[in-house]
Amino acid sequence: MLTLLILPPTWGMRSASSFSWKAEALLTLSGLPYTTCAAMPFKGPMGKLPALIDGDRVIGDRALIQRHLEQVHGARFDEGLSARDLAEAEAYRRLAEEWLYFIVLHLRWIERPELTRDAFFGAIPRPLRGMIVGKLQRDVRRALQGQGIGRHTSADIHRFGIEAIAALDARIGAGPFFFGDRLRSVDAALYPQVLALADAPHGGPLR
Repeated sequence: MLTLLILPPTWGMRSASSFSWKAEALLTLSGLPYTTCAAMPFKGPMGKLPALIDGDRVIGDRALIQRHLEQVHGARFDEGLSARDLAEAEAYRRLAEEWLYFIVLHLRWIERPELTRDAFFGAIPRPLRGMIVGKLQRDVRRALQGQGIGRHTSADIHRFGIEAIAALDARIGAGPFFFGDRLRSVDAALYPQVLALADAPHGGPLR
């Protein structure tokens, strides 16, 4: 039985991590039996989650999990797609995971840190909770500065997010999925990033 380690649920969502959702969606699409287990990031081999336990192997990172399911277990998420289809899917996946994701980070940790603090660390005593959240917020701020999104005003970041969502909406059209009536790996990448805005209280104008 495969075991997927994910961040615990919050805000009524399956997990605090959109990448944990993606890994679980891929497992569901694969048809393989699996179970999920809430864990802390240090449980992953790269110091982050999700991570997949398969026998004596622990696979970290959602991209490596997808490759493992395809190469070891024979999952065929994108069977029949052309090279052009795959290239288009990759471009939109990166729009979601390497652009919209950082916009969500900004909303969670910079604009509405009190919501994130209470949801993620509400059970921790106040003095210690403040220290932990303060360090994490500084780490996120540095990451956003390095990625570039953190160098913009909140108004511009909101505009970037709305433009990204509009691009996804224009491409998917009637759907219901990215390539029509069949789920593919790109759908597993897109939906958690969108739900992270739609189903959480920090979404603001992007909801």
